[in-house]
Amino acid sequence: MLKMDNFDITVLVPTLNEEITISKFIDSCRIGFKKLNLNGQIIIADSSSDNTSKIAREKNVEVVIVPQKGLGNAYKAAIPYIKSQYVILGDADLTYDFSNIEMFYNKLKEGYEFIVGNRFKGYIEHGAMPKSHQYFGSPATSWLLNLVFQTPVKDIHCGMRAVTTRALKRMNLVSKSWQYASEMIIKAKHLKLKTTEIPISFYKDKQGRISNLKRIGFWAPWHAGWITIQTILTWGISQIFIPLGYVLIFLSLPLLVILYDGPATIMKYELSLHSMMFLSLIFQVGFQLLMLGIVSKLFYEVTINKPLLFLQFNYSICIFITLMIVSIFFLSPIFSVFHENSYTLPNKLGYESYYAVTGINLMALGTAIFVYSLLYNLIFINRKNVETN
Repeated sequence: MLKMDNFDITVLVPTLNEEITISKFIDSCRIGFKKLNLNGQIIIADSSSDNTSKIAREKNVEVVIVPQKGLGNAYKAAIPYIKSQYVILGDADLTYDFSNIEMFYNKLKEGYEFIVGNRFKGYIEHGAMPKSHQYFGSPATSWLLNLVFQTPVKDIHCGMRAVTTRALKRMNLVSKSWQYASEMIIKAKHLKLKTTEIPISFYKDKQGRISNLKRIGFWAPWHAGWITIQTILTWGISQIFIPLGYVLIFLSLPLLVILYDGPATIMKYELSLHSMMFLSLIFQVGFQLLMLGIVSKLFYEVTINKPLLFLQFNYSICIFITLMIVSIFFLSPIFSVFHENSYTLPNKLGYESYYAVTGINLMALGTAIFVYSLLYNLIFINRKNVETN
């Protein structure tokens, strides 16, 4: 096998029945290499049932057969065959111009690790993109992703992008289909890769070719949009839930503290036991979201040398025991009333009810900290073992 760096750059593209365009695509790649005086490698990750692979091999291009269809599957299967430091990804349908890769290459040489094309800042040929994609689907999902992750990428579905081989391997792609595009951008953010975007041109399908979206049917764009949202939510747990958890805790905790021993008036509003129970729900939901976000960061962070202090087992068990003891103190008055009234509770209770809600909150809080610490440490230990091996 050839050593890494035998080539200056690699073009890696997945193909699915592209016999109409594959030959011209390969020629355009070689024109791009020649313009920059580069020794370029071309890898076709093929899942076709037509002559795409045959044509590519006849033009002396490396072909990796991928039995399972899907863009994500194709990229994952082809990564071991990359023999250069830099990779340009895209499609072989001639909708992207691979004879013009200078801006991508220059950005890579400048030290950028991930570069994504932006069709909206460049040129979109008339008829190249359905109006529903151009003016609604792509802008909306791009906006949503950047609302959560604040990336410099504003055209998240653009298929033409460049990445260092090291960064591509670190991304450890798991998506099998279209959602790979969003996964790459999100993981680039988590991995703190130096990322940018450049304007590019996007052309309509060549005569005789039917795009993959049209082959699948009218529902394909909606499915692609839905799995993009799913990917954003799945990989954005920490970005979404941690801030939301803090907001809910901030809104509820001060009022719970005020109400711990009885009703209170806040800005002319009377807050009673019912208010306290509702605020308790908000607080507990907020804390659960916060803890889920913290635990999920173990899957996203590049390096975590040690667990968070309060989630380390010795600390969490101390917090758990302390909160259990304090909660018993707050619950004891209502149990005393229960005992004094022949194991029944009177219709009207005073401060005992407020104390009881406070005690229940403390008990739930301590239990959650202890349980999440066990989960956190289990994932942390498993991760460290994987990194060591």
